[in-house]
Amino acid sequence: MCGIAGYINNVSNFDQDQSITLLNKFCSLLNHRGPDSKGIWFDEKDKVYLSHTRLSINDLSKNGSQPMRSISDDQVIIFNGEIYNHLNIRNNILKSHNIVWKSNSDTETLLQSINILGIEKSLKEFEGMFSFCFYDKSKKKIFLARDKFGEKPLYYGTINNNFVFGSELKIFNNFPNFRKKISKEAIDYFLKYSYIPEPYSIYENIFKLNSGEFLEIDLHKIDFKNPKFLKNIKLSKWYNIKFENEINKFNKDLLINLDELLNLSVTESLTSDVEVGSFLSGGLDSSLISAIAQKQLKKKIKTFSICFKNNDYNEQQYSKTVSEYIKSDHKEFFVTDEDMFENYEKIVDIYDEPFADSSQIPTSILSNFAAQEVKVCLTGDGADELFGGYNRYIFINKINIICKFLPKFITKRLSLIISKLSFRTLKVLSEFLTKLFMSKNLIQLDNKIQKLGIILKDTSSETKMYFNLIEASYDENNLIYNYSSNNQNISKFVSEPNVYRKNIKGIEKLMQMDRETYLSGDILHKVDRAAMHYSLETRLPFLNSKIVNFSANLPLDLKIKNSKGKYILRELSKKYLPAEISARNKMGFSVPLNNWIRNYSDKFENNFNTSKENLIDLGFNFNSILKHFDQNKSLNKNWSTYLWNLIIFERWLNRYMQ
Repeated sequence: MCGIAGYINNVSNFDQDQSITLLNKFCSLLNHRGPDSKGIWFDEKDKVYLSHTRLSINDLSKNGSQPMRSISDDQVIIFNGEIYNHLNIRNNILKSHNIVWKSNSDTETLLQSINILGIEKSLKEFEGMFSFCFYDKSKKKIFLARDKFGEKPLYYGTINNNFVFGSELKIFNNFPNFRKKISKEAIDYFLKYSYIPEPYSIYENIFKLNSGEFLEIDLHKIDFKNPKFLKNIKLSKWYNIKFENEINKFNKDLLINLDELLNLSVTESLTSDVEVGSFLSGGLDSSLISAIAQKQLKKKIKTFSICFKNNDYNEQQYSKTVSEYIKSDHKEFFVTDEDMFENYEKIVDIYDEPFADSSQIPTSILSNFAAQEVKVCLTGDGADELFGGYNRYIFINKINIICKFLPKFITKRLSLIISKLSFRTLKVLSEFLTKLFMSKNLIQLDNKIQKLGIILKDTSSETKMYFNLIEASYDENNLIYNYSSNNQNISKFVSEPNVYRKNIKGIEKLMQMDRETYLSGDILHKVDRAAMHYSLETRLPFLNSKIVNFSANLPLDLKIKNSKGKYILRELSKKYLPAEISARNKMGFSVPLNNWIRNYSDKFENNFNTSKENLIDLGFNFNSILKHFDQNKSLNKNWSTYLWNLIIFERWLNRYMQ
């Protein structure tokens, strides 16, 4: 895993010494992504400047160093990620070309493959996670590319007639004469979803390359003197999930097939010249990955989990059960409220732009904890989007079925009644019902009742209910009062309907939305930044294209069945895990956010006072912010998610826009 950065300008703003200084600065800024070595390269004639920091995982020798050049010196590449099947590409696809290999690194395989097969054909052969820049001097073409699902980040944009790119926004924040202009549209999306979806960034004219996309710059055709030259850059989508050969019913061959695919993916993910560990929450996904990995290894795999004192969020008993069952070398870390407060400001520097998925803090702490022992960790991320694991799919599906038999005025009336209940009342009601029915499944019932009220506002379609739910934290009295995105939501970033199977169900459309937006924009973004901040590489075996295509063609009842998601994964897990793990309901990587915010509310409000003028200038209603804090403290309303978005945004604003 590595950090990459560079810039291009055929109307040079800097002399050679300035360029070298700037490239070395890029390396310093991305040192956490690659602390083992650094390298720079530039072409003064075409004004192409590249830098790279390396986290040595495969081929630890200097032969794997970057920027890497071809034998002819006509091609140069900087690469962040892992190509799991690169040896297969060498031994089969490229075998006939009689290449004399200088290293065992996947970077060299990548370089040679693009040179021989071309960019698009090569990309379709790669199985892995990556972002890279490939420069062909002879053709005067530059390519930026990103992996199928967006595991590895890549930003690009323009600064003073320079085309600039890099693994993180730090590169742009530190580029000479960068005039930071906040995108109000990006803020709007952030407040709705807690993240900024691709291709937006927090800054105008700075973008994220979409997952499964590559960018091409032809230096013959680009005039860097034209401030609008970015519009002449070619963007191409090279990957879409294949919806074909729909499977109609469950059979043993399906389990065998999935088992083989997952084992192969884990095998590829374990390929490393350094020790590989695994995150282990005790949930189905990470437990299954850890179990398969342990089965394949000759020694005990190191597994890592974090725990909370609050039993509503603590999965310690399950992670212990799994670790004892698979006989891993298990390590735990307890997270306190103090850890939360100590880490939340650090979060701003880790993510560079506003990002407020509250599980970012335990993910960051877990990454730091694991990085003390290993350089690589497997995770179970991606399974929920592929196999219908999120509770919201089941919740919406149930509500949709019920609402088909209810008049609209009843659902709207019920929604209005719930909306008028205070959070304190919801807490009392939740505690009463939990004791009455003596069910552990009623944990956090207050939140579920609140979500029910939000969903019932409009039950015209599963899609509408979905957006009501995921935007539930967003106050209808929009705090950015002078900006409207015309009620646009993340559906604008999702592929056209023709990519779906002809008979795709409503819930499957929601899963597709999550795969194309939430997965890359939130989940993968969260894990990459948190882990790489501590020089830890994470690998996600579920995000293998063969597994993704397999899941895409499963009917809904093999994903969601008997009010539980991931049915086929649960069936497979019976081979590897204790019955209580295979059968348990999804808990999610949630945190006691509302408790955290109430406990430190005064400190958060004091921070807002320091940023008051800047917030008002951006269009925020400052009095409304304070009102939301008061309602949250008094337990009148649960604004925890929305307030967390605001808390993170204020800290980011204070850190980067002063």
